[in-house]
Amino acid sequence: MAGPFVDAYVDMISKLFAGDLTGAGAHLTEDCVWSAPAGEVLGREAVIAAADAGRAAGWASHTVVESAEAGGVLALVAENTYADGRRTHVAAAVEFDSEGLMRVLKGVGPGGA
Repeated sequence: MAGPFVDAYVDMISKLFAGDLTGAGAHLTEDCVWSAPAGEVLGREAVIAAADAGRAAGWASHTVVESAEAGGVLALVAENTYADGRRTHVAAAVEFDSEGLMRVLKGVGPGGA
């Protein structure tokens, strides 16, 4: 499960849940897109704000359980946990730019990714 893309993704998530929104945002392109079943969020600031709002509303953790990467794309399965005790599994594809920043995050499953 090791590789530069999953390492960057896990670092972004770790910073998000630690409250380091600037550090989390540093992994995203300015014009990134987060697409999930609930809708689409455009731009680094909006993506970080939406993820932080989810965290504030009870999204307690996001743990990568499996991943693979090739050709600038990270595919992963993660487990989300919530303050009320719920757990869901989600799948995501994350596209990286040539500088190693995330530009597209596409999630599927309960709660998106």
